[in-house]
Amino acid sequence: MYIENIDQLQERDFEQLSYTSYLTIADRKATKKQVEEILDKAPQVSTLIFQKMMLEELPDNLPSLKKLHSLRIEITTLTNLDILKKCRELVDFTFLADPLPAITGSAKEDLPKLQNLYLGIKDLTEFPSYFITPTIQSLQIWSDTLNTLPGHVLNKMSALTSMTLEAPLKTLPELQVNNKLTYLSLKDTRIDDWSNPKCWPGSLQTVHITQNKIGGYGPVFSQLPNLRSLHIGTDCQQNWLTGIGSCQKLTDLSISQIDGIPDDLKDCQVLESLSIYKGTITSLSDWFCSLANLRKLSISYTSLKHVPADWSKMTKLESVSLDNNQIEDFHFTFSIPELQGVVISNNPIRDQWFILDAKKALPISMYGSFWSSVFVKGFNLEDKITFYKAIAKSDLDREDKKWFMIEIDQQRVLHVPDVWPIYRMFQGLCIPHKRLLDKLQQKLLDHKLNNDSVKAMQAGKVWLCGDFTEKKTAIKEKLGKIAVPLTTQFDVDVTHIALGKKPTDLGAIFKGNSYQFLLESQLYQVLKEVDSEEKFLVQEEVTGGQQMADSLRKLLTSKDDSSVLLGLEMLKTGGVPSNIIDELLLVQKTSSDAKVRAEAKKLLLTQGSVEWVQVLNDKQSFTNLETTKEKDVRTKLEKMAKSVSRERVAEFGLLLFSHYQKGLSYILVHFKQGGPQRIKALKALTQGDHFDFHIGVGYNNWKLEKPESVILSPVKTGVKFPFDHPEAAKIRIMNLHNTKFATIPKEIAVFENLEELDCSANSLKSLPEEIGKLTKLKRLDLSLNRFDSLPTGILKLTNLEWLDLRYNNDSVFKDGEKSIVKLPENFKELLPNCEVLL
Repeated sequence: MYIENIDQLQERDFEQLSYTSYLTIADRKATKKQVEEILDKAPQVSTLIFQKMMLEELPDNLPSLKKLHSLRIEITTLTNLDILKKCRELVDFTFLADPLPAITGSAKEDLPKLQNLYLGIKDLTEFPSYFITPTIQSLQIWSDTLNTLPGHVLNKMSALTSMTLEAPLKTLPELQVNNKLTYLSLKDTRIDDWSNPKCWPGSLQTVHITQNKIGGYGPVFSQLPNLRSLHIGTDCQQNWLTGIGSCQKLTDLSISQIDGIPDDLKDCQVLESLSIYKGTITSLSDWFCSLANLRKLSISYTSLKHVPADWSKMTKLESVSLDNNQIEDFHFTFSIPELQGVVISNNPIRDQWFILDAKKALPISMYGSFWSSVFVKGFNLEDKITFYKAIAKSDLDREDKKWFMIEIDQQRVLHVPDVWPIYRMFQGLCIPHKRLLDKLQQKLLDHKLNNDSVKAMQAGKVWLCGDFTEKKTAIKEKLGKIAVPLTTQFDVDVTHIALGKKPTDLGAIFKGNSYQFLLESQLYQVLKEVDSEEKFLVQEEVTGGQQMADSLRKLLTSKDDSSVLLGLEMLKTGGVPSNIIDELLLVQKTSSDAKVRAEAKKLLLTQGSVEWVQVLNDKQSFTNLETTKEKDVRTKLEKMAKSVSRERVAEFGLLLFSHYQKGLSYILVHFKQGGPQRIKALKALTQGDHFDFHIGVGYNNWKLEKPESVILSPVKTGVKFPFDHPEAAKIRIMNLHNTKFATIPKEIAVFENLEELDCSANSLKSLPEEIGKLTKLKRLDLSLNRFDSLPTGILKLTNLEWLDLRYNNDSVFKDGEKSIVKLPENFKELLPNCEVLL
């Protein structure tokens, strides 16, 4: 709890004080008496902060806080700290102010549990003797004036394991006696001699030396057998790392401003992370690649130019950052077996297209200055890198790969421009990237000279380009029935091109020619017409029958996979009638059985509807929908919308909802009010005169839980209030329970015939005056909200019979707890027939 002005505290704030454990008081005008009154009401406080206050004395009742373990003081006006001696349960103490007030005695006697001490005192000249106690485990000191810290002082802190010193020390304290110190950080010192072995206990595991003015000899790291992490963020002289190979446990090394990597480092065979920032390093020795355990390497802003050609022995290296150096050739990165990411910006790369020579996709994060646009243009970096990998992996020649890389780098949103020649589009079909392939195929369809028809195909020749779901011999047999010439090899007589998966790259042949293109699904529509007369299920639909389709629908919606497979077998022989396609699509997208999904997909591709092909080919699956949360379904639909039109995704969301009561929140969030998709969603949530918006939004139903388990989150969900309901005047019952609305708009008045309204479990603090226009309202649920007074518009609801105001509070709800809402004195006079729950 944070208190900035004690005078403005309200009753509910004092109630919160009774159970708060973390309290900050930052009222500069507060008096000692006021602070004491606050502490009297906060018996559970374990962490207490006095921030930027003007007290001369600490409150007398501070020791009465029996659970107080952590105390932080930022008060410059204190005259003494004697009351601190009575806080015997204190574990952490922080003092950040000037000067340090007088305090007598010894913490050894007064504060037997003190473990962590942080003193941030600008004019501190010597360590305060009061705090010399053997229980201290962690010590932090910040000062502009402290230049000495005697070793005998620190050695009396026999439990010390961590020490951070940020002060202009001139000498290092001798710590050899202390064999428990594992962490040492030194910053802003003025130390001339770092070489005294008595200052470096062998227990040290982590050492940080940053922003120090260096002089004389460096630390004796060779005598630190337990050293695991070393960070030197200052000018690191070469002799500092002499003997570093003796640190056989060193896994993390970070150094700055070094002239070269010492040969001693080759003995650090457990090293996992190495970072070098700035310096005059010009080359890496061949032994460097023998650091087989290295996982992360960063060398930046140096003069590095020459590196070994073969890094294949570095089998664990995953991340390499070599930006802002002088490296001209990065072909060596091809030899790193498990490489996951490379940063190579701002190097004088001779061939910026070297990535095109890789035998496998190289995960480069930035391609030097030429590729700096990656960070400022277009779709996000991760998406672009995915495209670059796919281009490099394709069978295109080097110049063609280069053309596509430049084109994609210039785009803000992935699309296929009209200026792309048709032969480039065909070449692009060889790039193994699904989103690009979908857009290319769709664009190629736009180049048709006229509508495809059987007659036009009979007068020309169809080329099956790529792989198809149905065998090419079967396709040829069916097309032969209607005298359509077909070829599986391109020739000059081809007039129609059917695009399957992985179409062959014959880009040069197509330059300057025009063709009619068919997607695989469109080809199957032609074939479907050829053999529809032989399909008994299709014929039943043609004659207006429904009996077999109803039986089949039961099989497809069964939870037994064997029954579903039986239904799919019937579709193979009987054909796929149009009135069964929706159920078949749901089977393909929701089944957890791989065989079922594969059979359903084949049927949909060969006999289904063209409209659903994009959804069918999208990789998102929707298994286990009974237990999947609505927000997770929405996330999948949002991912689907990257490769499928938003409108088609909305239709699929409606289809999911019709069977699983999930999927509408995607529409409610992403489509504008009054739009056709949203209107369909609102209608789907309406049964007669009952409108259940809660189900569509899909958050928890808190009515099934105890009040203390309720969590109100006034987050911005993007869900828009449904005042655009096309039949608002017909709605009598509306459920807005836990829809995350922080406000209700005045347009609620459009539901003029509403009789029951549930607004429970939101974060409402008020209602618009227009609520009073719902004159037919009989029941109103406002429980589990943030109301502190009754909205005045409610007093106009003369037909109101029931009003629930329970659990309106700004804190944790408790079962049986009364609401803080107060009814006006004339409530019973204005609403005499209304039962109120408080």
